[in-house]
Amino acid sequence: MRLTRIIMTIVLGIVFAVTGCTKKPNKPDPTTGSLAITSEPSGLNIYLNGAKAGSTTPDTLELTAGTYELQLSASGYVTYRDSVTIEVSKTLPYHAALVLSIPGSFYIASTPSGANIFLDGDSTGLVTPATIPNLPQGQHTVLLKKTGYVDWTTTQWAQNDIARVIEANLIRLTGSVSVNSTPSGASIWIDGANTLKATPSTISNVPTGMRFVELKRMYYVVWSDSILVSSGPATVVNASLTLLSSSVAVSSDPSGASISVNGTLTSYVTPATVPLPDSGTHTILLNLAGYYPSEHTIRVLPGEIGTVSATLSHAFNLLIAYTIRDSIFIIGSEGGTPKKVASDFRADQYGLLWSPDGQRLTYLSRTGVTVLDRNGQFIANSPATDGGRGIDFSWSHDGRYQIHGYYYNGVYRFDNLTSTFTRLFQSSGGTYQHNPVFSLGDSVVAYIHHTWGYNPYLALMRPDGTQRKIVSRVFGSEYDEHLQLAWINEVEVVFRRYGKGVFTAPVTYASDTAVTIAQVINDTVTYLQISPDRQRFAYRRNMRSLRTGIVGTWTHSQLVQSLFIWGYAWTPDNSALAVRMDDGVHIVTLTGQDYRIIPGQSLGPGTVSVTY
Repeated sequence: MRLTRIIMTIVLGIVFAVTGCTKKPNKPDPTTGSLAITSEPSGLNIYLNGAKAGSTTPDTLELTAGTYELQLSASGYVTYRDSVTIEVSKTLPYHAALVLSIPGSFYIASTPSGANIFLDGDSTGLVTPATIPNLPQGQHTVLLKKTGYVDWTTTQWAQNDIARVIEANLIRLTGSVSVNSTPSGASIWIDGANTLKATPSTISNVPTGMRFVELKRMYYVVWSDSILVSSGPATVVNASLTLLSSSVAVSSDPSGASISVNGTLTSYVTPATVPLPDSGTHTILLNLAGYYPSEHTIRVLPGEIGTVSATLSHAFNLLIAYTIRDSIFIIGSEGGTPKKVASDFRADQYGLLWSPDGQRLTYLSRTGVTVLDRNGQFIANSPATDGGRGIDFSWSHDGRYQIHGYYYNGVYRFDNLTSTFTRLFQSSGGTYQHNPVFSLGDSVVAYIHHTWGYNPYLALMRPDGTQRKIVSRVFGSEYDEHLQLAWINEVEVVFRRYGKGVFTAPVTYASDTAVTIAQVINDTVTYLQISPDRQRFAYRRNMRSLRTGIVGTWTHSQLVQSLFIWGYAWTPDNSALAVRMDDGVHIVTLTGQDYRIIPGQSLGPGTVSVTY
């Protein structure tokens, strides 16, 4: 029975199923709608509000009405995002087109630029600033290397479609530089910047690598060099500075003058800029044929260009004989190279005299009085060798005779026609005669007659030594070399007494009484010269001042002053004096123009004589 019931129940079920027995259908949900999604490309993963939804596109999703954040993604494409709103009982068709994804990149810059870029331990071959493209997504290590700087590193995340900017400030590696110079005190410049320090100094915090060092000091050439600075021990710089070269711009009127610097002839002629051996004081000498040498002293600083401008003066065309120690030289007044003609000169400040015609040069030598011709060739020598005070001879105005006293040996005369010496008379009784000088007409010779006890007298004789006559009383006690005699007219002589002044006296054979001696200059007179025309005189005061004045009035004034004034002589035209100073031979005009013909330094005593 029970079995029968069971079987019937099963049968009824089958019948119901087969016949589709009537069932009332379900009603739509009144709170939902649909989202029908298609895409290009298809197969995109669907996310709603961040949660996976459905399968892949295309797909229709039944959703509760409301707003959703839609996200579609697929490998190799840029994730698509949008906001969608679902309405009740409605289907929202939605189509999305995705863009292919671009790999991420790093843009890397540094200060300073030029750093080598390493990525994940490998060199990229790039230097900053640069872009590294196509980076796999994920974490990457960036390393920057630049010589002289600390390595810089960072770890950054690479993402598709993102160009990440990486900026680095590199830190300098530094070292120190120890800088010394000779001389010290030079300002120190590194890479064109003034460190505000001077040698010797140590400069810290100097960037490592090759650095350019300059040392600057006034009046010196800028010293420079490239050095390698490391972060280890200080780099040492030792510099020897060189003075700036100096020069002088020289011009003359007229041009074409040769230029000598400090006594050395250069290859330059005016106008020219001449290099100088160094800074400081220099002597510039200009020589041009037919003109007096023009000498200038300039002082220039290192690097400075000095200036010399000269107006040259026409020379007198003189021939000058002068002495340095025991040597005699001849030179023209326009300068040039002196000619040495003798080396046995015995006197110091005197004892050198041209004949009036300039054809003979007489001097006091070791063997007596020697006569040379105009070119310095030997003519004759006096036979007497004893005595001679250096100023004990003179020439007749006609140039035929030269007469001189030889201490106790008497008085000798040289005949220029025969080139022979003759003794006119022998001194006797312990007397001696010196300083013989011809009168203006050559008819009388005045001289000093000395007796024992240094007693001097004025005396006269004829040119042949006859008619000797003392015409004055004794005038003091003097050494013979302290007296100097000259004629100022036919009947009057002038003489100097060393350190006591200048005196005049009328002297004639007609006078039977002692002449009157008058002092006309009261001064420390150490040498006296009367001009050839007998109108002017020049005397030396205390070896340092040369004074000139007018014969007759005997007024005078200083012409030139020097540390040492030795011998001097009038030029034949009476307009100037040749002066032997300690620094050379000068021509000094009566207007005060001073031309140094022969330069020198500390030449010592010497004398000079001048002719045409």
